[in-house]
Amino acid sequence: MRGKKERMNFKLAEREKLLLYAAGILIFIYFVLNSFLLAQISEIFKANSMLLHDREQLSIYEKKIEHLKDLEKASIAKVRESKTKEEQTIDAIKYIAGSISSLGLDLVSIKPKGGEVAVGSAKAIFFEIDFVGSYNRAYRFMGELSRLPILILVDSMTMNSSGKGDVRVSIVLSVYY
Repeated sequence: MRGKKERMNFKLAEREKLLLYAAGILIFIYFVLNSFLLAQISEIFKANSMLLHDREQLSIYEKKIEHLKDLEKASIAKVRESKTKEEQTIDAIKYIAGSISSLGLDLVSIKPKGGEVAVGSAKAIFFEIDFVGSYNRAYRFMGELSRLPILILVDSMTMNSSGKGDVRVSIVLSVYY
């Protein structure tokens, strides 16, 4: 029997067989949970947090809409009655010139372009503005326009290099009142 390999017979008791099957089932369940269910659970938690964030954003946007509706309902006549056309034009020039100087841009000129134009229930006056400065400061001025307390829209804009890394900006703005 030296040349032959001996076969070992393993005989398991009934209880040991049940324990072996139970261990196999538990190992199988463990791998299924780790590979499928836990990944799904983490995705559910991520989606839940994104949903909460989106709900907060929606609430903020709904409040903004209500505020804009209130502003829209406000009579433009009340605004016009509080100041004359000339005072509103001077205020607009002050706001624009103040923004340009606060950003360190060099104001070259502000010229009215045409007269007052009726746009629906509002009125607008157009200005051609020329200034010189860095591109970044000119970009910040564009953002500053949206934060001014009056409605100003950019109708056209031209940017040219003026040397020394600066740009010369010629912009036509419509100021509504």
